[in-house]
Amino acid sequence: MSRSGFPRTILVRLCDESDAPVYALDDRGTIVYCNAACENWLQCSADDLVGRKCRWQSNHATEDYGEELSFALSPPPHILAGQPGAMLITVPRRSETSEMVPMVRAWGQPLGFHDTDHSVLVVVDRTPVPSVESLDPRSAPLLHEKLLRLRRGHAVKSGWDGLVGESPQQERLRRQILLAGRACDPIQVWGPRGTPVVHLAKAIHSVQAKSEDAARFSVLEGCLLDADSLAEHLTTLTVRPASAPHTILIKDTDCLVPEGQSYLRDWLTHQDRNVRIVASGQSDLMALAGSGKFCSVLACRLTSITIHWPPLDERREDLPLLAQQMVETLNEETGRSISGLAPGALELLQAHTWPGELDELHKRLREAYLATKGPWIVAADFSQIFRDALQISSPSTPAIEPIQLDEVLAEIESRYLARALELAAGNKTLAARLVGWSRAKYLRRCLLLGGVSATDLPDDTSSEEALPEDASISPIEFEES
Repeated sequence: MSRSGFPRTILVRLCDESDAPVYALDDRGTIVYCNAACENWLQCSADDLVGRKCRWQSNHATEDYGEELSFALSPPPHILAGQPGAMLITVPRRSETSEMVPMVRAWGQPLGFHDTDHSVLVVVDRTPVPSVESLDPRSAPLLHEKLLRLRRGHAVKSGWDGLVGESPQQERLRRQILLAGRACDPIQVWGPRGTPVVHLAKAIHSVQAKSEDAARFSVLEGCLLDADSLAEHLTTLTVRPASAPHTILIKDTDCLVPEGQSYLRDWLTHQDRNVRIVASGQSDLMALAGSGKFCSVLACRLTSITIHWPPLDERREDLPLLAQQMVETLNEETGRSISGLAPGALELLQAHTWPGELDELHKRLREAYLATKGPWIVAADFSQIFRDALQISSPSTPAIEPIQLDEVLAEIESRYLARALELAAGNKTLAARLVGWSRAKYLRRCLLLGGVSATDLPDDTSSEEALPEDASISPIEFEES
């Protein structure tokens, strides 16, 4: 459908004449209109866009540039639900050689006149966003754009779950995956229980694999294998020469029985097939071999490349991006449209230590996702048991009252001067000597602090003059409060 297919109204004529890019979506999220300025901005015709359905997802894989644009132009679900608001847009590159279009702001304005009409008009400000530092780092639109940029700029196109994040640990993990994917050597992957080893192994496999090589990926359960069953599986999975190696993930390799370890050692020694073994477990195989709990020769063969999955508790800064990615994956699975997590829900996630790693995070998020009734996941959507457990494990910190240091020091000094005068039996010269000051300075401080009024005391000049310079002065002793 072209622009002329959209009903001609005053609003449409104004949009046609606008210099700002403008496009519109109907109540099903389908693009039904874009003006000439939008065509120029996107470098495509209205016919390439109109009829495309926008989806709030960042983990899609498509070679169709028009479909890629429809994902990039999707307003957040809360705008589609009738809440006007700002949004961010990053237009994808048309080809690998073209430059990435800078991130820009846009405004989504619902047009519906009743609750069931969720049509939206989007007006784009083509001025590039100079820096994302001024934006709320936990806002769903910014997290969504970060996910799109990460996916577009990364060589790994599948097995993407759990690999997002901006922490140094996640950056290192992605570089290790690319390195491992370009080789055919055995790889060890180890980390705490709940590590998404299947996704990680698929990501390694996808570096060189093509779409037709998806079937050349297999998973074996190491804790269930003896020598005979391991031999049967490896024989069955013997592959013909191909452009990409067959990747075999052996889960819980550290639980292999000794006979299975011996067979795998010999198989790796003599195999000349195009096969990549990924051995996963909760322990470093070389450390197990050092303690005599694993075959040392096999450990050396399986650890040509070692990848350690960083625990979630050590990279809490990745939680907002991981949670946003999981929400958008659930959008794809269920067909619903949820924008993301409200600030209170994110604070709830960051208060937990996540001993179950990403498996536990996904379980809790799915429960809250299915429970939410609006376009946002809020703290109340999480189960009561989960919230109660967090409250018990995180005792409240008592409020700390601010200390007015000047007032405290002045009060101590005032008490000190009064005590000196009391010990000197009202003799100001002696009191001054007790505190190590001259008489004039002592009197000035007494008047300034107001706690001791030296002028109210009787004049004792005669007694002060009679005081010898070497008179014995007892030290001042204060009771401990």
